[in-house]
Amino acid sequence: MTIVDLSYHKGEMDVPAIAASGVVANIHKATDGFFMPTDYYGNYSYPNHVDISFLQFWRQFREYFKWRGAYHFLRVDDEVAKVRSRPTSLEQIDLFYDVVTSKGLYPEDYIVVDIEQVFSEIDYLSARQIGDRVKAAVYKTEQLFKRKPILYTGAWWWEHYHHEFDKQFFWEYPFWISHYWPIENNELYFTGSVYYLKYNRVFPREWRDNINDRIAYARVPAIGEFPTINPDMVWLWQYSSSGRVPGTNNTSIDLNIEVIPEREWVAARGEGAVEPPDPPEPPEEPIVIPSDGIFTSPNPFTVQAVGSLKVHALSDNWSAEKLEYMIDAAQKLT
Repeated sequence: MTIVDLSYHKGEMDVPAIAASGVVANIHKATDGFFMPTDYYGNYSYPNHVDISFLQFWRQFREYFKWRGAYHFLRVDDEVAKVRSRPTSLEQIDLFYDVVTSKGLYPEDYIVVDIEQVFSEIDYLSARQIGDRVKAAVYKTEQLFKRKPILYTGAWWWEHYHHEFDKQFFWEYPFWISHYWPIENNELYFTGSVYYLKYNRVFPREWRDNINDRIAYARVPAIGEFPTINPDMVWLWQYSSSGRVPGTNNTSIDLNIEVIPEREWVAARGEGAVEPPDPPEPPEEPIVIPSDGIFTSPNPFTVQAVGSLKVHALSDNWSAEKLEYMIDAAQKLT
């Protein structure tokens, strides 16, 4: 059963058509620590961090899908954020909470923290500093929403930084991991030579049901014998970033599938208040921002933003005029 994760990048969408295509759930971007346009055409009327399509479609998702989720794209470059008048990592969680609850939050809704900030934005921080900030943001998310968030990350990202993270802390949280295994025509073939279905879970054919194989399957990073993500808590697998789904303007869509059946997802629907988090330990090494956060050419934010825009332009067939307008807006913001 296909699960999608959408955002304003996909433009206007037809929610009934998406549901009719067989999609059972959508996890939608609600907020982002970086600036986002205030409409579908790339216009920035003021610095904004809220996904315009979340505001428009969040209530409709509940009507048409089996379940829905909201995610925040976390940015932990707090020093640069202060210089650029962006919210810090903990301020982002306050915004995330305010936006989602203002549009309606139900006990069956899932909350997700997206942890995959590009290396060039945070390379002035150590892995430990990044891990401490992610931990504090996850703690605060659980405190505010009174439920454990699902943690989305790319296998590539977690492998790069996890060696200095608080392993015991993250072991308790459900994960949604992106890793794009070889597939044909953006479809999984469960009956072919590589995959088969067993108890509603996806297994490589050569699997044996033991922890080592499960770690290898989900690409859960490990230090020695100790995996840094609990394999039993890997709930979702994002297996493709180039799917096609009716009702989404013929754009490339991230496709996801349950690794553990949704009926077993109990940890994220906790009840009662969560104890306030302990503050993270102060980092041992000083934090130095290149050029005090005012980057000289090439500005890494501009490089990232323009590169991302060009990717979307190619996948969504933007006009040259629209691309030029979007690049100009990105350069002004960064």
